[in-house]
Amino acid sequence: MVFFHADPHPGNLLALEDGRLCYLDFGMMSEVSRESRSGLIQAVVHLVNKNFDKLSQDFVKLGFLSEEVNLEPIVPAFQDVFINAVEQGVSKMDFKSVTDDMSGVMYKFPFKLPPYYALIIRSLLTLEGIALSVDPNFKILGAAYPYFARRLMEDPDPQLRESLKEMLFDNKKFKWDRLEDLLSNAAKQTNLDLEKLLDEVINLLFSSNGGFLRNEIVEGLTNQIDLLSLKILKSFNNYLPQSIKLNTTNENNNLSDLIIYVEPLRNFLEILQKVPGYSIDIFLKRLPRLVNEPYTKEMGIKIAKKVTEKGVVRLVKIAAGANI
Repeated sequence: MVFFHADPHPGNLLALEDGRLCYLDFGMMSEVSRESRSGLIQAVVHLVNKNFDKLSQDFVKLGFLSEEVNLEPIVPAFQDVFINAVEQGVSKMDFKSVTDDMSGVMYKFPFKLPPYYALIIRSLLTLEGIALSVDPNFKILGAAYPYFARRLMEDPDPQLRESLKEMLFDNKKFKWDRLEDLLSNAAKQTNLDLEKLLDEVINLLFSSNGGFLRNEIVEGLTNQIDLLSLKILKSFNNYLPQSIKLNTTNENNNLSDLIIYVEPLRNFLEILQKVPGYSIDIFLKRLPRLVNEPYTKEMGIKIAKKVTEKGVVRLVKIAAGANI
């Protein structure tokens, strides 16, 4: 259970010399259960994914709608309210504008406002008003998004683990831009546990949803190993007598082009290198785990099979006198 100050107007706040805020007058307080906090994060995930059907179900779980309410007409209403804001990005949403639009939907349909949420809205609008007086471009959802990203990446709650998978996989395709957005926002939290974040990404890779990503890695490694074997074959060919030399193409294959440089791994490395505190050591510590993962062995067998198949095809081409 988390308690929060429900009346943070300027008279109840003091700015300390070290940059912290001091809250006064705790006469109006409220609390948010862990289930409600997880539910709100899940709702943000469904909002980002534009899954308004699941978003309407989230409102039932959060107590805004009863289980008996027909959600079918509410889904398009949510889409009308949120679609333009989502296109701009959740972190750039105008909180007051979205809240005002949402109020119209709540009057039209049988919504009920849980007491804790009414006080959350009051607090956020008050805080946003204070911040806007200092910075006209301030977005309260943008300020809160790093906390959301960190919770989604680090929290062991099984529901949030599933939400993270929902966030990063779209029709079984891994969304690298969403991972980069989450990591870059999570990195804005001063006490970020980068090793824990890496563990969660590895969990995703070896989860049931990670099959598409694993297949991409298998394909990439297969192609790179095949290119490397071709490079070795061409190098060996240079030492053969002219009478038995193989027919080779004139394309330039630099050794640097044949380094194992698989796109999914490269993408992840490029994203992670931007996070403060990054070090190659955090990868090295996890090598034993990666080697012992059942899916790693399965991927190794697939790679060996595919490389062998490509090798057999190449031998057939050589036997037929084709260029390699």
